[in-house]
Amino acid sequence: MLHESTRTASLLLLLGLATGCGESATPKVSAGSGTPTSLYAPAAPALNATHRDLLDLAFDAVSEMPTNPHAKNRARGQSEVVDTCFEIGQLELALHYAERIDNWRKPLAEATYAAALLDQGRTEGVEQILERALASAEQAEGWRKDRIRSQVAAGMTKLGDDSRASSVADGLSGSELGPYQRAMASHVPAEDMDTLLAGIDRQIATGDFELHRHALQSLIVWIGRFPDDAESRREMEDRIVDSWSRLPAQMRIEFALELADLALVRSDESRARYWVEQADGLLHGPSWVPEHRIPLVCSVAAMRARYGDAGRAEADLKLMERLYDEQRENIANIYRADALVPLAVAWHRLGDADRAQQYLWFALEESQENPNSRPRVDDFILVCCAMVESDLMPNAQLLNRMQEIATSVGAPW
Repeated sequence: MLHESTRTASLLLLLGLATGCGESATPKVSAGSGTPTSLYAPAAPALNATHRDLLDLAFDAVSEMPTNPHAKNRARGQSEVVDTCFEIGQLELALHYAERIDNWRKPLAEATYAAALLDQGRTEGVEQILERALASAEQAEGWRKDRIRSQVAAGMTKLGDDSRASSVADGLSGSELGPYQRAMASHVPAEDMDTLLAGIDRQIATGDFELHRHALQSLIVWIGRFPDDAESRREMEDRIVDSWSRLPAQMRIEFALELADLALVRSDESRARYWVEQADGLLHGPSWVPEHRIPLVCSVAAMRARYGDAGRAEADLKLMERLYDEQRENIANIYRADALVPLAVAWHRLGDADRAQQYLWFALEESQENPNSRPRVDDFILVCCAMVESDLMPNAQLLNRMQEIATSVGAPW
């Protein structure tokens, strides 16, 4: 069991990386000399009625799926709606839907809810929620149990109970460390940054893919905490780039776009452009299948639009439209919405509402080619959740069609 009280020591011990860290060769960097961002997120505004209807349609459609033999698929689809609620800050609505989930994803959502409450500075009843989720985790097995425990430990860290968090996290598998480690990175005192970085360096050096991924996520969290500290930010960015060649290209693109987003948050357009070009450069290899390449190019295009390069963004999207048209027959119908929905969202980001509605319609109609309801429901959830997360409102025709599809699900699944 872990007994250290400081967050930094707890994290290093958790990863098995504390041995010998006193004589680290890690270069010293400034300890968060900029002004840190607030630890608390503002409460989300009220959800509009149409978006609430879309979430209800999605949740009710997947809940029609029989538990035998589709219990896992049913719960996974329900949890996607819950995750969307968390994404847009609708915490009570997330909990409302989560109460109808029958497996381990329910206590996971409860632990996520508790941690999200703490992000808003709300502490009443949180400890009890976390303890209840932890007790429920005992009924889960393997990585599922660890995933719940990691989220509980993250909540305990945010609550300030470092000893309890360490105890809960003791023995977590590397693949499930993410929530706990990101919470640690969000709360480690600035003066302990060098110790934290020494542990992250050791984590990367293990060669373990999951530990590497979590390490880079922690660095991105720290960059977001101290947006004005250019020296430490560049040191951490260098760590990310120096080691990311060992990660899949898609993950490197996602990290680059996260760094671009952080640059735009601090109004650093030049650095945002740099990271977008880093992401774009990884997309020109010949190995991408269309349903993987199109969503990533759409993300790059949306980021370009944010810093005013609408012309290049539009050209990228039109290129992806042609790619989809040329390769459509080579894309299995269960994957076509994965390409079409990102196109819709990206056009929405660029201000082309008509094109966005068109591609959402296409995504729904492509899914109807499948005779089984389960993949059609998967695509329906994807469309509904993407619209809510991107604040995209359906026109009357599209909304009517979505209502028709939601009520048509049934056997065969």
